[in-house]
Amino acid sequence: MTILDPAGDHQRNPARLSSRVDNRLKLHTAARMLAQRGAMTPEGVSSEDLEAARHLSRVSRGMVKHALRTLWAFRLLGWTVGDVDYLSYPEIVEVTDSGTRRPVDTLEILPDWFTVKHSNDELQAYRRGTVA
Repeated sequence: MTILDPAGDHQRNPARLSSRVDNRLKLHTAARMLAQRGAMTPEGVSSEDLEAARHLSRVSRGMVKHALRTLWAFRLLGWTVGDVDYLSYPEIVEVTDSGTRRPVDTLEILPDWFTVKHSNDELQAYRRGTVA
């Protein structure tokens, strides 16, 4: 049983697997919205932004709390809001669980789909962690 698979029975019931994948996508959407609205800053997000993220991504309050804790831990390891744009939520959780600090240059971890989508100047900003 996990936050992504509350029933914990996706192995016994294959239909639960698609639900689990849906939850990951919803949680990633909520995490991106929260990060962009200030969840990785000391000021945090407003209650209106919390509710908007919850409703727009269709996740529970418990999942929003999980995303907030994860994003704050991610920030404390030196990662930035821009890093949330190209890392999936499970990757962000893995980074925080392992305590991996942000490298000075993230060229090695930028996915191909992301690099073809952005200009060289934008990629330089993402690599340095200076994307707003």
